Amino acid sequence: MGDIATGAKVPRDGRVRVGGNTKAFTAVVVLQLVGEGGIRLDEPIETYLPGVVHGDGNVITVRHLLQQTSGLPNYTEFNLQLRYYEPRELVDIALQHPADFAPGERWKYSNTNYVLAGMLVEKVTRHPIARELDRRIIKRIGLRDTYFPAQHGSTIRGPHPRGYDRELPGRR
Repeated sequence: MGDIATGAKVPRDGRVRVGGNTKAFTAVVVLQLVGEGGIRLDEPIETYLPGVVHGDGNVITVRHLLQQTSGLPNYTEFNLQLRYYEPRELVDIALQHPADFAPGERWKYSNTNYVLAGMLVEKVTRHPIARELDRRIIKRIGLRDTYFPAQHGSTIRGPHPRGYDRELPGRR
């Protein structure tokens, strides 16, 4: 159902938010920058984003971020208000909590890794991640209806179903 209030169906050409699939696009751009010599996979994130990841910033590498082996907590596990957050704010929220494990010790999904990867792309290219994704991937392969939302963007362009989220017990 596209809208539970009205009973409208999902539009045939409806658009949806990309969500976690953005990570694949971000990883491609990071790897392009590796190929261009702007980033080294086994370089500590501290090299590129000094002072952002306190503690393990000299141990966590770009490879750890992309492979989800950094041990950084996932900011989505903490109660966040429904509002726009700057990438640095999300990283800071995650870093208020202890690491889940030592970098490289094991694998655990964490959105924080890819927020940092996006910040890395912005630092190295001096352009917003949205611009780099659009220029390097979206336009290059001819994706006509794909876009990265603008900063503070909360709407979906064109026809789309409404999004719903069921609250988990104990969460607000």
